[in-house]
Amino acid sequence: MALAAAVTLLAVLASPVSRAAQDAPLDALEPFFEQNCFDCHDSTMREGDLDLTALPFAPEDPSNFKLWVRVFDRVQSGEMPPKKKKRPDTGKLDAFLENLRAPLHAEQAGQQARLGRVRSRRLNRVEYEHSVQDILGIDVPLQDFLPQDTLHDGFATVAQAQQISHFLLEKYLAAADAALDEAFHRALGAPAPYMHEFDAHELGRRTGQRDPWLIGDEMITWSTKGVYHGRMPPTSAPETGWYHIKLLGVRAVNAPEGRGVWTTVRSGVCYAKAPVMYWVGAFEATEGPRDLSYQAWIRKGHMLEVRPGDNTLPKTALKNIQNHRGARDSRRSLEVPGVAFKAIHIERIHRGAAVKELRKILFDKLPIRAAKDGPANEWRVIVTSPRDEARRLMLRFAGRAFRRPVSGGEIAPYVGLVLEDLDAGRPFAEALRGGYRALLCSPRFL
Repeated sequence: MALAAAVTLLAVLASPVSRAAQDAPLDALEPFFEQNCFDCHDSTMREGDLDLTALPFAPEDPSNFKLWVRVFDRVQSGEMPPKKKKRPDTGKLDAFLENLRAPLHAEQAGQQARLGRVRSRRLNRVEYEHSVQDILGIDVPLQDFLPQDTLHDGFATVAQAQQISHFLLEKYLAAADAALDEAFHRALGAPAPYMHEFDAHELGRRTGQRDPWLIGDEMITWSTKGVYHGRMPPTSAPETGWYHIKLLGVRAVNAPEGRGVWTTVRSGVCYAKAPVMYWVGAFEATEGPRDLSYQAWIRKGHMLEVRPGDNTLPKTALKNIQNHRGARDSRRSLEVPGVAFKAIHIERIHRGAAVKELRKILFDKLPIRAAKDGPANEWRVIVTSPRDEARRLMLRFAGRAFRRPVSGGEIAPYVGLVLEDLDAGRPFAEALRGGYRALLCSPRFL
């Protein structure tokens, strides 16, 4: 049916149809066009790529409606006919505008009656990330799960440019899973702490690698065109998450006169198989040593890279860095600028709401106790009436997610998913998580 309709529409727009039969409103416009417009906008001249002699009047088609609105606006503003042409009679001009205005307004009013004055739209990827972060009290980047939004006149918030498919819905589900995993894991389990301080002897190398040079108790990276110089494999993140990074004893080496050495801090795989690098921060290394701190979202297995990032600095060939063999303590520094530091301190952190607040968001006032069996540091929700509590918590969460009062009947299908899991013997928190997942991917939220 859709294909047949599309073929019919194309045939109507492309074929030379009888304007008297198909474009009744044009009967009243034709004399004005003949006197003022056809000289430039016919099949021969086509000024502005517009042929009024073959243009159908089909305002139910959005592109056709937009074109006729453009014709109306140009004539009303006095831009058309051009100023070098004879101006139309005022009475005939007013009649023309009214004859065109009336059917356009009628079509617009009909569309508003059928579809509403403002088309409903979905959240774009930025809005989705911010909304879910606010609802769950977490700070996990979610935009990476979703494709780039289609822009309309530079904006990602215009309904007519938006679309949704089962492929996009799958992406929303993945984003919701990542957010809920973080919230439930922190609320009911103690994430394993990670903290390590790497000194120069752990990170610096004495042989020809892309790792920082080890000289004394410092490591140095140099200004070079070679990629990944300054990478440090021991700093690879054990898990994806937020990390607090502290560079200790940072100073400039061979700094240009009157300024320091601008340096970048990035994370990534740091091998050609995955060339994309992710920004952590930047700083100007100066003569006096100092400590610098950053917070960054680092993916599992990604390592840190610290290197001069100023393209105006003199650079050495990568072979001068790679091919050196033997202890570097006995070799003088290179003559190009570099950055030295003594150690890197890395600690896993969790941004967002505190655990107490997370538990309140997810489970309200239900008691939570340490599990007597199962994995260490695991907590469980204590609930005496699981089905009743599931209904209450789902209604509470839905009001927060949908940003308005919600009735029990409105979310009955979502509650049904939770009850099915409970009847199948799933733990209360796991069943509730499935219900929250459905709410965060429902049309009422999106």
